[in-house]
Amino acid sequence: MYENVACAGMDVHYKFSKVTFRDAQGEIVRRERLDHPDRDKLRQRLLRWPKRLPVVLEASFGWGWLSDLMDEVDLDPHLSNCYKVEQMRKARGWVKTNDKDADLTSLLGFEAKAWWEVWRSPCEVRNRREQMRYRADLVALQTMVKNRIHALFHRHGIFHEFSDLFGGPGRKFLTELCQNGSPYLSHEALSALGGQVRLLDHLRSQLLDVALSLRGQLATTPLIRLLKSVDGFGLVLSHVLAAEIGEISRFRH
Repeated sequence: MYENVACAGMDVHYKFSKVTFRDAQGEIVRRERLDHPDRDKLRQRLLRWPKRLPVVLEASFGWGWLSDLMDEVDLDPHLSNCYKVEQMRKARGWVKTNDKDADLTSLLGFEAKAWWEVWRSPCEVRNRREQMRYRADLVALQTMVKNRIHALFHRHGIFHEFSDLFGGPGRKFLTELCQNGSPYLSHEALSALGGQVRLLDHLRSQLLDVALSLRGQLATTPLIRLLKSVDGFGLVLSHVLAAEIGEISRFRH
């Protein structure tokens, strides 16, 4: 079934992938559709492919878990730059379809130079990025909630003299306001304020959990300890740099 297969290209979607197999002369010998939701069945399908088969995927959303699974079954996955592949498709005048995208990525392995290839970050790097981007999302949500509280004060003429409404004294003021109310706040406005303050408390709790995890990782991650020793580099920035750089040896200089 796969006797003449030399390489493969995949067009990856959320629930499925389209795959094109080529022989050593670059001719298409087979096409397949892989369904993703049943991980065991997917693994069995991949186990049928030749060992160490080069498989090219576009570096678009969702490639990580699929390439990890290919590593587990002893395939040889590679990532292609989706923007460069798009330009290659336009230069050939090909219409964009799932089958054509798989056909195109399956051709990349025949290029004289791997101009199309991008670094495939390992699982541990992606996990670190997941954590730091989650923290960034929490900070963005926290800022949004703070802005909503400020806006509510503006709408209802609630004034204060705190330089930071969300520092210690300001938080005490907010707590008392939520508990005791104000003649200038309707029941609905007070209910909205209380909900926003509770949401802010929850976000701060989540951020604290992340901070504790980051501090705990200092003992086991020499690179982050080294970065943190640089003037101006705090705990969070050191983790962000380590996550986004990944492996510094991948850079030429």
